[in-house]
Amino acid sequence: MPKLAPLQTHLALTIALITLLLTFLLSAAVGTLAARQVEQDVHNSLKQLAYQLSLTLDRGMHERYRELQVISTLEVIRQPSANPRFQRALLDKLQVTYPAYAWIGLTDPDGRVRVATGALLEGANVSARPWFQQGKQRASVSDVHEALLLAKHIASHDGSPPRFVDVSTPVYDLQGRFVGVLGSHLSWSWAQNAQRALLESTPREHHVEALVLAQDGTVLLGPSALVGRAYPQPPGSGDRWTADAVERLDGQEYLVGHSATRGHLDYPGLGWQVLVRENKQTALAPVRALQQRIVLLGILAAVAFTLLGVLAAGYLARPLRLMSVAANRLRSGEGVQIPVTRHYTEAAVLSLALRELLDERDRQRQEMQELNATLEQRVAQRTEELERINEELDAFSYSVSHDLRTPLRHVSGFAEMLEKRLGETDDGTARRYLSVIRSSTIRMNQLIDDLLAFSRLSREQLNVTAVDLNELVETVILELEPDMVGRDVDWRVSVLPVVRGDKALLKAVMTNLLSNALKYSGKRDRAVIEVRAEEGAEAVVVTVRDNGVGFDPKYADKLFGVFQRLHRADEFEGTGIGLANVRRIVERHGGRVWAHSQPGQGAAFSFSLPDS
Repeated sequence: MPKLAPLQTHLALTIALITLLLTFLLSAAVGTLAARQVEQDVHNSLKQLAYQLSLTLDRGMHERYRELQVISTLEVIRQPSANPRFQRALLDKLQVTYPAYAWIGLTDPDGRVRVATGALLEGANVSARPWFQQGKQRASVSDVHEALLLAKHIASHDGSPPRFVDVSTPVYDLQGRFVGVLGSHLSWSWAQNAQRALLESTPREHHVEALVLAQDGTVLLGPSALVGRAYPQPPGSGDRWTADAVERLDGQEYLVGHSATRGHLDYPGLGWQVLVRENKQTALAPVRALQQRIVLLGILAAVAFTLLGVLAAGYLARPLRLMSVAANRLRSGEGVQIPVTRHYTEAAVLSLALRELLDERDRQRQEMQELNATLEQRVAQRTEELERINEELDAFSYSVSHDLRTPLRHVSGFAEMLEKRLGETDDGTARRYLSVIRSSTIRMNQLIDDLLAFSRLSREQLNVTAVDLNELVETVILELEPDMVGRDVDWRVSVLPVVRGDKALLKAVMTNLLSNALKYSGKRDRAVIEVRAEEGAEAVVVTVRDNGVGFDPKYADKLFGVFQRLHRADEFEGTGIGLANVRRIVERHGGRVWAHSQPGQGAAFSFSLPDS
């Protein structure tokens, strides 16, 4: 017997494994739930930050939008004849008050700059600029763009071309006539300041980035690597950003909060999209730390529970060890008793049950010894009874053969004598009666022979040898030649294997199956009879198929019973015992027999023999 680990070890290891498994399951569950909660909290926080920034941008633009409209209503601005020096001074003062204005200018109706802050672009023709074209019609705001005319006069702090948001409004004189456009270039730095103020308000451990996107998705404000590029939308977002999205960009996952600018009061807004995002790994770092602590505590608990399990297993295994030692001594032939333990109920019940089992074993051993003492006598008596029964069966077979056949011979003989006595008379009815009597006696005699053969099958010893089925089938076909006179029969015999069995009995099987196939295909112009075999892993299956009249498949199980016939005797002759003989012979060889058919489509009879 292989050496196995003791119960104490199994129990300790089981407790440790269960503890570790529960720890990892708890860690996974807590991690999943915590990650969902943290992710939701971060989404809400980012969404709130995005909303704050969008609100700041909308209100800031609204203030500049309204300021320019208010200035356009001042009399000094509305009078074309006003002193340009006074107008310029007013615009310069506005720029000093609100440094976000990079440039403010007043044009005439034809688009030529009359006055401007710092006298920049005075006299320049800006009639083709979008802010002028839109400003002639109504107060308007243009989206962020790079400076063209002012690029050589104003430089950004990082050396890149300055970017502006244009705000413009028409100017009308006191009589309501259009006298020019008051326009301004709002430096994009004011939006950057709003972004910086928002990011400084978040905790340092959260590495948050804020982006402002134009309506077409171009990044207007954000990390320098993304500014000016089209920002990818998350899968499934369609034409609009979802409120809570997980964005995958450059192999990184970000949690994203979104808000759209919608304008403020009479300021219509520019349709900017504000995104505030945070790296997902950074956001979920506290969750991973919590999982690691749970795993560490679980490992410590597993070690503690393992030690407790060793102690508990030692207590539980002690009575089993005592019973095991006693059992080994009993196996060695020592006269010892199984100890009765009182540690716990199960051990006490087991020890008592083992004691009772040993007592029962001793009692049965004594009974076996007594039975063995009388076994030879009982075997001799049973052998004598079997020999007597066999003798009685032989006597019965002889009695049937003699006592039944004698009156049948008398009936047949007298019928023949009466037929000769009638001679050449014209009594056709009497002759028909005598013919029926003679054919019935012949059929009865054949039935007696078949019954005797059927009864002998179960008593005859099998003479098992190697049997060549090809040779056996050829012999049977030759013996059936008298039944084929005047018929067109196509025998299709495949290559058949050599099997182990009683050659005479297997010949009886093939004779019965082939003669049946020949008989039931007698109504066909051309009879086709096929014999083939399939060799499997455990058995050889032999099949005999014909194109005869066939039978209803629901009666297939009745075919192999004694006196079972599916056709009338006046259609096909027979006693109904042949297939029962086939079944008994095949079963004595350790095989089985079955059949398949459809009415009018022939029949297939198969039997299996164990593969030698």
